[in-house]
Amino acid sequence: MSLFRVARFALPVLALSGIMTATAAADDHRLYFSSERSNQLPGCDATSVQRAVQNTVSRAPSYFNGVRIVQLDKIRDTTFRANISSAVTRRYCSGTASLSDGSRVSVKYLLEAHAGVFGISWNVETCLNQRDKWYVYGGSCRTLTAQ
Repeated sequence: MSLFRVARFALPVLALSGIMTATAAADDHRLYFSSERSNQLPGCDATSVQRAVQNTVSRAPSYFNGVRIVQLDKIRDTTFRANISSAVTRRYCSGTASLSDGSRVSVKYLLEAHAGVFGISWNVETCLNQRDKWYVYGGSCRTLTAQ
């Protein structure tokens, strides 16, 4: 194999790893590598999780009528599921969100291990109760509640 072929393959891989490392640093250590189903999920009240919940809502201004989450309170871990009928470890959380329009609503969110970019980081799904106008998460954010 020529040096050119090796460089042609290696440079995109190195560039991708650099991008992923920069993204991980910006997202407060969301990047991790694990071949086992160990608990790699942060707690519901972790700063990185709260930031991810706020970003999820702020990325969809038309869906949430332009409101943003200003603060999360009364955060609690409702259920943690690992190795139960799924290879994906999940943490179900709930709390109260103070919104930019002055209202306070119930918020439910789900953390999933190995659900980020290329399956090497965690992801968050967020639902503001009574603000889910298309019922993406069911009535009262039902799909983000452990059954």
